[in-house]
Amino acid sequence: MTANNDKGKEFNNVILLLNGFIPHSDEEKRQLYVAVTRAKTNLSIPYNGTYLDKISTESLTYNHDNNVHPEVQQLTLLLNHKDVWLGYFKSMQQRMDALHSGDDLKILEDGLGNNKGEQVVRYSQKFKEILEGWKKKGFSIKK
Repeated sequence: MTANNDKGKEFNNVILLLNGFIPHSDEEKRQLYVAVTRAKTNLSIPYNGTYLDKISTESLTYNHDNNVHPEVQQLTLLLNHKDVWLGYFKSMQQRMDALHSGDDLKILEDGLGNNKGEQVVRYSQKFKEILEGWKKKGFSIKK
């Protein structure tokens, strides 16, 4: 979840991924504070920078990884209700009812289809833009 979505929640273990994040504004610093204070027991912050290096406190350890990591070759994107056109489901209810958990879906141009190739999911415009961004980086939908 994002730092904005976790306000008011606490978790035993929190992993806060900070890729190039440098808090310049008070709002960005507040968001970082909110995210860090969600951890009840363990907080792990993988990041690529030095802006947290001056912090010291009891039981804090720094682990430096100087390895060069290759670019990812495969991604998994999980669809949620914002990634699909929900109004499309109304007319596809009969097709949706025939699906079962674990069924393979066929890749269609603007969504997903059942085993007969009939469209059952139509992507939202925003998700289409996200997919286009991944395509520009050389990725394509495989399954």
